[in-house]
Amino acid sequence: MEGKGSFFILLFIVAFLSLTLAVLAGYVFFVAGTPKNNVEASSKHEAEKKVSKEELKSLQLFDGKKYLNLKSTDDKKLSVIQIGITVNYLKGKDEKKSEEHLKLYMDELKEAVIAYFSSMTIEEAKNQTEAMAKAKEALLKKFNEIVPPDEKDKEKKPMIESVVFYDWFTQ
Repeated sequence: MEGKGSFFILLFIVAFLSLTLAVLAGYVFFVAGTPKNNVEASSKHEAEKKVSKEELKSLQLFDGKKYLNLKSTDDKKLSVIQIGITVNYLKGKDEKKSEEHLKLYMDELKEAVIAYFSSMTIEEAKNQTEAMAKAKEALLKKFNEIVPPDEKDKEKKPMIESVVFYDWFTQ
């Protein structure tokens, strides 16, 4: 009798493990395969999002280098950053109209830069790599909120493609 009981327990364990293996295999083939397709789709979308250099034009935000006050941490010390910023934007079909469209918003763009750096401390600005990356990301987002996309663009791509700092000095 003990032999038959052990046999049924062993048979039950093998059946349970086989069923578990079948469920896991189904999960791997059907469910786990979909994120790979999403990754491929997003990489294609990013490839479409990238714009060639021929479609871009640059415009300096300030004439030369600009000195801006940083957020003060010590009442007696004045903290200053010297920056130079270039904005890369989509030329569109009519290069002159695109530049004129962007120049309409230049004062607001400059104001956004001043506001951003007035909330940054000297300690944050001295960590140049990290601060520059954060500033590029934040300013690009803010600039694209300020400047609407070209009306003739059916895809309504953001007009400003990137922000480039060609000078960064803190004191």
